Amino acid sequence: MSRNPAALNFDPMVETAPVYRLRNIQPHMIETEPDHFSSPMIAGQPFCVEPLDIIIRKVGRSCAAMVTASHGRHPVDANLGIIRGLSQAQAVWVCFCLNQPLYQDYLNESDSIGALIRLGLKKIKGMPICPVPDFVQDLAPLYMGVYTRLVDAQQMLASVRQQVKEWSATQLAGFDRLYWTYSKKCRGQFFNPRYIGDALHVQQIEQEYLRIQLIEQYGFKSITELAVLNPINGERVMGQESKVLQIANISEHLSLKFPLLERTHETWRTQYRALCQYDVLVSTFAENARVAYMDTPPVELIYPSGQIAALRFHQYPGAFALLMESRLVRMQLKRLAVNGGLRFIPLGQLDKIVLPEPDPATAKFWHEKVVEHHEKSRDATKELNVILQQLLPVFNAAHGISQGTSKPHTINRLPGKGDSGI
Repeated sequence: MSRNPAALNFDPMVETAPVYRLRNIQPHMIETEPDHFSSPMIAGQPFCVEPLDIIIRKVGRSCAAMVTASHGRHPVDANLGIIRGLSQAQAVWVCFCLNQPLYQDYLNESDSIGALIRLGLKKIKGMPICPVPDFVQDLAPLYMGVYTRLVDAQQMLASVRQQVKEWSATQLAGFDRLYWTYSKKCRGQFFNPRYIGDALHVQQIEQEYLRIQLIEQYGFKSITELAVLNPINGERVMGQESKVLQIANISEHLSLKFPLLERTHETWRTQYRALCQYDVLVSTFAENARVAYMDTPPVELIYPSGQIAALRFHQYPGAFALLMESRLVRMQLKRLAVNGGLRFIPLGQLDKIVLPEPDPATAKFWHEKVVEHHEKSRDATKELNVILQQLLPVFNAAHGISQGTSKPHTINRLPGKGDSGI
């Protein structure tokens, strides 16, 4: 479907309805976002996904992902295509094939001079594909079962996020959220000099005023009371190989996406301290701040880039990770980014953030749900990668490819103890 009002497949609800977009389609799986687990606003249309559908990217480098019964039946945008009508074994096999180099070369072969690859539906329809081997008939139910477990874990996290959203609303009775969400509506207001301090921008003054109001009227606490910002403990290990964590490595599910860049930290501007278990990571890109929680010790030396802050909450870090990605915090972060161009927040400004503090029972429940999500997601992804490894020799034999000349795409995930994540 299209966002262009002049297009035949335009629907005005697409501006607010959850939609699967290019960024959501990764090899073999859909990189869901929280709103993908909400009730569909557009349903029953041919461009809405159904179980066992294969979604394929039509723009840029192609890849394909499968839809399970646990995915929300939302529309896909016009840059994606849907392959429908396959049995379970056929869907698993076709999706696996479409992500292999042999088929990628065919799909990504451009028919025009333009640099941007555009895959036409006619080319997909005319694509030859190898028949489904008997081995896949037995493996397909196992694959779909494990894949569904992964999506169910993501759905559980989305449910907890909704609980956090509803709880946050109860803490702000009488708060004019709409008035303060859009800072330009506040610029005609007079501010007492106590809120100005050394601020040089009106948005910073607004944030200081908002911070004090939330503390005095709603009992919020400064983030410095709840956590240590960018803690420094231990010595930096120089000369040892390490990885760099970029903003792009933080997923939509409070976890990290692997692999990380194969570089040493000396070539990057990074934080002094390497990642540790129980860290909450927050990107400083105000327009789309991402959050992750490290529930297990990193298996390698990882340094966050200069655009990622590490927070050490005194208790229930998983719960506060959920609060750090809430709309209330995002509203504050946007006011702290006042530079032009790419709006990054100076790390020293994060101490101006305020948070509501949930009662211990609620915080413990949220924290445990985040940990449960990470564990289930990690286990399911590991099993999926094992199945992909089992499918590769079957694919090679069916296509006459010698062993060792190719390897399957693996699914990015948060590695656990003793697990490299690749």
